[in-house]
Amino acid sequence: MISYNANQIGCEEVDGVLIAGIGNESIGYVMFQRGTTPETGAYEPPYFEFDDQCNGGTDILKSVTLKKDKLLIKTTLPAEEDGFEITLNATSEETALLASQLRAIFHEHEDKLHLDL
Repeated sequence: MISYNANQIGCEEVDGVLIAGIGNESIGYVMFQRGTTPETGAYEPPYFEFDDQCNGGTDILKSVTLKKDKLLIKTTLPAEEDGFEITLNATSEETALLASQLRAIFHEHEDKLHLDL
Protein backbone atom coordinates (compact mmCIF):
# COMPACT_ATOMS: atom_id res chain seq x y z
CA MET A 1 0.00 0.00 0.00
CA ILE A 2 1.17 3.50 -0.82
CA SER A 3 0.51 6.06 1.93
CA TYR A 4 1.15 9.78 2.05
CA ASN A 5 -0.27 13.11 3.22
CA ALA A 6 -1.80 15.19 0.45
CA ASN A 7 -1.30 18.92 0.54
CA GLN A 8 -2.92 19.65 -2.83
CA ILE A 9 -6.44 18.97 -4.08
CA GLY A 10 -7.61 20.23 -7.43
CA CYS A 11 -10.92 19.78 -9.25
CA GLU A 12 -11.68 21.19 -12.67
CA GLU A 13 -13.22 20.58 -16.07
CA VAL A 14 -10.95 21.03 -19.07
CA ASP A 15 -12.12 20.57 -22.66
CA GLY A 16 -15.02 18.33 -21.66
CA VAL A 17 -13.06 16.24 -19.14
CA LEU A 18 -13.75 16.25 -15.39
CA ILE A 19 -10.54 16.00 -13.35
CA ALA A 20 -9.87 15.45 -9.64
CA GLY A 21 -6.23 15.45 -8.55
CA ILE A 22 -4.87 14.78 -5.08
CA GLY A 23 -1.17 15.04 -4.37
CA ASN A 24 1.92 16.06 -2.54
CA GLU A 25 4.47 17.80 -4.75
CA SER A 26 7.41 16.05 -3.09
CA ILE A 27 5.84 12.56 -3.17
CA GLY A 28 3.42 12.26 -6.09
CA TYR A 29 -0.22 12.40 -7.09
CA VAL A 30 -3.31 10.40 -7.93
CA MET A 31 -5.81 11.59 -10.51
CA PHE A 32 -9.30 10.61 -11.56
CA GLN A 33 -10.95 11.77 -14.76
CA ARG A 34 -13.92 11.16 -17.00
CA GLY A 35 -15.23 12.77 -20.16
CA THR A 36 -18.52 14.62 -20.27
CA THR A 37 -19.25 13.92 -23.95
CA PRO A 38 -19.05 10.78 -26.08
CA GLU A 39 -15.99 12.24 -27.81
CA THR A 40 -14.13 12.70 -24.51
CA GLY A 41 -15.08 9.34 -23.00
CA ALA A 42 -18.41 9.85 -21.24
CA TYR A 43 -19.26 6.16 -21.63
CA GLU A 44 -15.90 4.89 -20.39
CA PRO A 45 -15.22 3.89 -16.78
CA PRO A 46 -13.38 6.51 -14.72
CA TYR A 47 -9.71 6.89 -15.65
CA PHE A 48 -7.17 6.68 -12.82
CA GLU A 49 -3.46 7.32 -12.72
CA PHE A 50 -0.72 7.91 -10.21
CA ASP A 51 2.50 9.81 -10.82
CA ASP A 52 2.49 9.23 -14.61
CA GLN A 53 0.27 8.12 -17.50
CA CYS A 54 2.16 4.83 -17.65
CA ASN A 55 0.58 4.09 -14.23
CA GLY A 56 -2.97 4.66 -15.40
CA GLY A 57 -5.99 3.17 -17.09
CA THR A 58 -9.77 3.08 -17.32
CA ASP A 59 -10.44 -0.33 -15.80
CA ILE A 60 -8.07 -0.55 -12.83
CA LEU A 61 -10.22 0.79 -9.97
CA LYS A 62 -11.84 -1.65 -7.56
CA SER A 63 -13.08 0.94 -5.06
CA VAL A 64 -12.62 4.51 -3.91
CA THR A 65 -13.65 5.58 -0.40
CA LEU A 66 -13.62 9.24 0.61
CA LYS A 67 -13.76 9.94 4.32
CA LYS A 68 -13.59 13.30 6.07
CA ASP A 69 -9.78 13.28 6.18
CA LYS A 70 -8.75 10.24 4.14
CA LEU A 71 -8.96 8.85 0.62
CA LEU A 72 -8.68 5.07 0.24
CA ILE A 73 -8.18 3.60 -3.23
CA LYS A 74 -8.08 -0.07 -4.20
CA THR A 75 -6.82 -1.01 -7.66
CA THR A 76 -6.06 -4.05 -9.78
CA LEU A 77 -2.42 -3.01 -10.08
CA PRO A 78 0.40 -5.34 -8.93
CA ALA A 79 0.43 -6.26 -5.23
CA GLU A 80 2.99 -3.67 -4.10
CA GLU A 81 0.83 -0.93 -5.59
CA ASP A 82 -2.64 -2.37 -5.04
CA GLY A 83 -3.88 0.44 -2.89
CA PHE A 84 -3.46 3.96 -1.65
CA GLU A 85 -4.18 5.55 1.71
CA ILE A 86 -3.98 9.30 1.37
CA THR A 87 -4.45 11.55 4.36
CA LEU A 88 -6.14 14.77 3.27
CA ASN A 89 -4.94 18.04 4.73
CA ALA A 90 -8.06 19.80 3.47
CA THR A 91 -10.76 22.16 4.64
CA SER A 92 -14.32 20.90 4.79
CA GLU A 93 -15.04 22.98 1.66
CA GLU A 94 -12.20 21.30 -0.26
CA THR A 95 -13.41 17.87 0.84
CA ALA A 96 -16.98 18.73 -0.22
CA LEU A 97 -15.71 19.91 -3.63
CA LEU A 98 -13.70 16.70 -4.04
CA ALA A 99 -16.76 14.61 -3.10
CA SER A 100 -18.89 16.46 -5.65
CA GLN A 101 -16.31 16.01 -8.39
CA LEU A 102 -15.89 12.30 -7.60
CA ARG A 103 -19.69 11.84 -7.77
CA ALA A 104 -19.66 13.34 -11.25
CA ILE A 105 -16.65 11.30 -12.37
CA PHE A 106 -18.16 8.06 -11.06
CA HIS A 107 -21.62 8.70 -12.56
CA GLU A 108 -23.00 5.32 -13.68
CA HIS A 109 -20.14 3.63 -11.76
CA GLU A 110 -21.40 4.51 -8.27
CA ASP A 111 -20.78 0.95 -7.05
CA LYS A 112 -17.06 1.77 -6.94
CA LEU A 113 -17.41 5.03 -5.01
CA HIS A 114 -18.12 5.21 -1.28
CA LEU A 115 -18.54 8.55 0.44
CA ASP A 116 -18.28 8.39 4.23
CA LEU A 117 -18.28 12.04 5.18
